Amino acid sequence: MEKEDAITEDVIIPASSREKRKHSPRNMDSRELPTDSRCRKHHKNMKKFRWPSWVSEILGFRLDQLLTWDDLTRLLYRPCDPASLAATRIMFGILMLLDLPQERGMGIADQLWGDPKLCHFPLFNWIKPFPLRWMLLLYGVMVVCTLLMILGWKWRLSCGVFVTSYWYLFLLDKGTWNNHSYLYGLISTMMLFSDPHRCWSVDSITTPALKNSHVPLWSYTVLRFQVFLLYFFAGLKKLDPDWLYGFSMQHLSEHWVFLPFRLILSNDSIDYYIIHLGGFALDLTIGFFLFLDQTRKVALFFGMAFHLMNSQIFTIGMFPWVCMATMPIFCQMSWPRTLISSAKKVFSSFYYYSKSLLDKIRLKIRFSLHVKVSVHQRNARETGNTDLISGKEDRKALKSSMETKNDCNKKEVLLLLQRNPDCCYEESSTVYGKQKLTTLVVLAYIILQLFLPFSHFITKGYNTWTEGPYGYSWDMMVHSWDTLHIKITAVNKETQHKTYVDPNVWVKNNRWASHVDMAVQLGQCLEDKLTHFGMANFSLHFDVWRSLNRRFQQRVYDPNIDVLEAPWSPWQKTQWVLPILSELSPWRSRLREIQKLYEEISLAANTIFIADFPGMTLENYLSKELRNTTIEVLQGQVTVFLEISHQTCESIHLELISKDPEMNLNIISSMKNIKQENIVGTVKATEINKTNHKRVAHKKLNEGCEVTLRQGQKISLPSESLHQVKTTSDKPSVFMYTFINETLKRGITGMKNNSDSSTAKENAHSIGESNLSASGDEGISKSCQRHRPWFSNPKLIYSKRKSTNWENKETAQDKETASDKQTVSHEFITDVPTWKDLMNFFVWKSKIFTRSGRLLAKALKSVLTGESMNIV
Repeated sequence: MEKEDAITEDVIIPASSREKRKHSPRNMDSRELPTDSRCRKHHKNMKKFRWPSWVSEILGFRLDQLLTWDDLTRLLYRPCDPASLAATRIMFGILMLLDLPQERGMGIADQLWGDPKLCHFPLFNWIKPFPLRWMLLLYGVMVVCTLLMILGWKWRLSCGVFVTSYWYLFLLDKGTWNNHSYLYGLISTMMLFSDPHRCWSVDSITTPALKNSHVPLWSYTVLRFQVFLLYFFAGLKKLDPDWLYGFSMQHLSEHWVFLPFRLILSNDSIDYYIIHLGGFALDLTIGFFLFLDQTRKVALFFGMAFHLMNSQIFTIGMFPWVCMATMPIFCQMSWPRTLISSAKKVFSSFYYYSKSLLDKIRLKIRFSLHVKVSVHQRNARETGNTDLISGKEDRKALKSSMETKNDCNKKEVLLLLQRNPDCCYEESSTVYGKQKLTTLVVLAYIILQLFLPFSHFITKGYNTWTEGPYGYSWDMMVHSWDTLHIKITAVNKETQHKTYVDPNVWVKNNRWASHVDMAVQLGQCLEDKLTHFGMANFSLHFDVWRSLNRRFQQRVYDPNIDVLEAPWSPWQKTQWVLPILSELSPWRSRLREIQKLYEEISLAANTIFIADFPGMTLENYLSKELRNTTIEVLQGQVTVFLEISHQTCESIHLELISKDPEMNLNIISSMKNIKQENIVGTVKATEINKTNHKRVAHKKLNEGCEVTLRQGQKISLPSESLHQVKTTSDKPSVFMYTFINETLKRGITGMKNNSDSSTAKENAHSIGESNLSASGDEGISKSCQRHRPWFSNPKLIYSKRKSTNWENKETAQDKETASDKQTVSHEFITDVPTWKDLMNFFVWKSKIFTRSGRLLAKALKSVLTGESMNIV
């Protein structure tokens, strides 16, 4: 709260009432206190718990106002100016109107809710989506409600319908949960029970008792608390070592918004000092600085700049704009009136200087007559006795005088506002039960919001590698996901026949891959789908490979567990979730160095780092686009099984490398003079390190051969072949793939201006579809790709191969939808946007809104005529 909150009571009270307060027990000298022992004890306690006056000026209230329930209630019901609340209502309503066709999915409602084959992930399984036409009508109702909220017309009804519809959409699919969507629901709910329609609204016009009347302080308290919590908890969550050591976000410094910083800092320094440490410091402290009058302007500047940069870097919809719209809630409650008054003064100045001399004289005479106030009106302003100000014309004159002099201070503004029966004024000694209940609800809400982000020790079943369902933890940007490989296998329990299911057929994003509760729901959904296709008596297995914050790619779930029969409870830890290999986290810096060395050799060189558990087998198929592929063991022992001919098996050579980890870097760095096409070729590698080269004994089998690799050993793998890697050591094995991406290589060599490696690499990412996907995690081409169907019809099930193709891997930062990530998607735009880019942006947005309108029109027609919707 600001200073003016502390003087509100003195402002509202007439002089006669203030005179009576001097003789009240609270204001008596200790010698004049009654002799009752309880009164003396109460007075002694108040003196004991009193804090310095400067603390009261900062907080806006005294400590003794918190000692009893009645005093706390009177504090929360202190009368305040509704102007700031009304401005927040208007801005928030406009942003929600823009949010509906985009993040809420109105523009793609036919894709989200029109396909009955899709699997959804509701918080409770009994929550089901309506048919498409009714879902679109629900969106239409929400659009109408947001318009009414902006206008302040039928506030309780319109906002209540919007809040109910919003939470229904939110709870309908956990796959779209994120922190800012949760924040929108909280803000709209808080505004529903407050009174932002008492100023600048249709309701205030139709209901004179509402017009410019006071609102209780708790309406501001809950909003300020929620916005403060948003920043402060985001800062606390960034105490995670991954964030503090700079592993959560990467390559953001390549974006054009950081051009000024690149004049004095390197990209790595920007990523660490500006993004990680700077973001941590801002989130942790900006909430406190917004509360203080002395630091609020600086906090508003840095907060606005921070959110504007985020709006350009990330695809997070209206979130930065909602944050900017709610930050002024910390300012003086009459700030919109001051802004309007200043704007009028500027406009009047322009209007005045544009007139002729004669018109200026007339305006001055009219102005002097207009601001003239009678003596008793001046006395009323000085004494605070509003009873002396009588008549509508007198109040208009007083108001005009204030606006003309740009004197919208709190004392005079509150004199002009109507009293609200729900507020507690100083002379009102009675606190009603409804007010006490509201105080209880406000405190309960504050305690709940303090507890929820740390409540994951209760809901253990929702914890996977991260804690709880993503959405209410405020751990924004802390987790960066990279999906390497997803395989879903249905196994007939009688014949052991395996059927491989394309995961992209039934879901719109891969959020389920990192949340076990959603994986269970997907298993139940796939059971119904596969049964519909004639399958019976089968088990379902998930093999998901992901990387969290630049760690090794590893399995999330045990692939040997039948998801359909696996136990799961929201209150117990899920045993078939494999733990993240945190003991391998120190490898990350070394992995980045290895990758940079390969990038210096060739832009087409790629590395994939894998970690696997003992006894488990990785199955992989190498496409023809992957050349000079090798697998090298960095820790542990693995057995590689190759499905190749015996002749090819005989030609395989193994290169033994010293167990010293630094030797790997030295040997790789000595390969810089080799041509790009032979970076990891067997012949060239042999010439580099002939002393460590020797033939390896391998076992011939009917289908191929198998080779055992230990730490420091690597083997070449042929393209267009299937291989399996089984971990045979007692501890998790660590190995890496190196290969040449031929599609990316052709794209690079085809560039005319490929002297600039960063530009060539950026342009090369746009060439080719199967192997070119810019890595948001390591900045490399991702040829080892995610699972794709092997059959011609992508809408059915396939079982033509026994393996998973890595040709089309997508990462959570680049290709998955924004709702699939705990960090959000972003594309690195190194050049400053032009006017053409801006026009394309508005054209794209207009198409979304146009399509939303067309879908809504078709839904209305379908409901009125009874015909089915024809979506083209």
